[in-house]
This record gives sequence, structure tokens and C-alpha cells, in this order.
Amino acid sequence: MAKRIVTKIGDVFSVKLPDGTKGHFQFVAIDKSCLSSSLIRAFKKRYAMNETPSIDEIVHGEVAFYAHTILRRGIVDGIWEKIGKSNTIDKEQADAIFYTNVLDLSCLPPKLQPQDDSPIKWRTWQINQEALYYNFLPQEILDRTEIGTIIANSSILDRFERGYYPVAFPEYAVLKRKPWPDYNSYTKRELEIGTVYFHFLGEKLMREVVVADGKGKRFSADDKK
Repeated sequence: MAKRIVTKIGDVFSVKLPDGTKGHFQFVAIDKSCLSSSLIRAFKKRYAMNETPSIDEIVHGEVAFYAHTILRRGIVDGIWEKIGKSNTIDKEQADAIFYTNVLDLSCLPPKLQPQDDSPIKWRTWQINQEALYYNFLPQEILDRTEIGTIIANSSILDRFERGYYPVAFPEYAVLKRKPWPDYNSYTKRELEIGTVYFHFLGEKLMREVVVADGKGKRFSADDKK
């Protein structure tokens, strides 16, 4: 018989990360506004695998991000494991975060249909609160918002590693990706001059390569000044 999995608000979990370190998060709420999924707060500090920080040290660490996920799935898949519990969940901080997603207008009742032709419409909410609908997100929400969808455990790992989700969420149309300062990332864009490949360290552009007519030209960040 499969072992029964029980999780409670306040539980703290350890996550083995791809670089051989480990991170931690805490289960802080069940959000009925997001399909009654589990809301976690992930902590920024990483530890060596042989370190055993106290639960108190972990939950008083700097928070890296909040996310909705399915706790049981991550436990079953061996992605994370419960290591303890704390009543310190900083409810005030958690309640201040907005969760936002791109809205499918076809499912809105007529009274909530936006009154302009803006190409992107938004649904946003706070934990267990009624949703608000916007054509354009106010800055006060943009300043403290997270992507409002249930995140797969693999993407939770990606965010621990990178600082952002590599998935092409449509919400990234307005929500800026924020990589960790020491994370190397690579992307490309198709522009009029050709295909341009970019290398970033954190948010700093380190170099770019322009490929046009089968030939490449490389620039460093200093070359662009």
C-alpha cells in the first residue's frame, strides 16, 4: 500500500538543485482563488548538501519568490522532501503579493468584459480573495506580482536555479524575468540584421553574436559602449 502523504501549512521542504546544492521552501497557504493549490515561499539562500541549517534559520531567510504548485506531486517524484515545520509563515508578506495571469476573454461574463481594444487583458488576485480584472496592470500591482498559475515541480527547480521560469509564459509580456546575478543565460532573436544571440550574466549583457548571410560577428558588452 502506498504511504499516505500528509502536508500541513508551515511545513518546510528541502530541494536538491542541479548544481549540487540544496534550497528550501515553506508551505504557507491553500489558495482557493487558484484551484485550492498549495502556495509556497522559496528562500534565496542555498546550502551544501552536507549542511543542516535549523528550521528557524531557514524560515527567517530572505524570500526569493512565491509560487503555486502541487506539493504531493513533488514528494512522489522525489523532487523535494519535508524536513520540518514552523509556525513562522509571515502571513502579512504573503498576503501582499498579487498573482496575475493573461485572461481568456471568451470565458468572461458580459459585465466583466473590458471596454477597450487592448490586446492583453489580465486577471489578478491576492490569496483567497476575489479576482480583479484589468486591461492594463497598475504599477502598484506590477511591483509586487507573481505569475498566477500552478507551477510544475520541474519549473520550481528551474526558478531556484535561474531566478525565473524558462517557460514562455505569456505573462512575461509585461513581467520582467529577473535572473540571479551569477546566472549565465543565453537567448536569441530574429532581427532585420539577422539572427542575434545574446549572453547575459544576471541582467548584464556580456556579449552578442550577429549571424547574417552565413557569417557571424561577435561583440562584447564593452564593444557596444
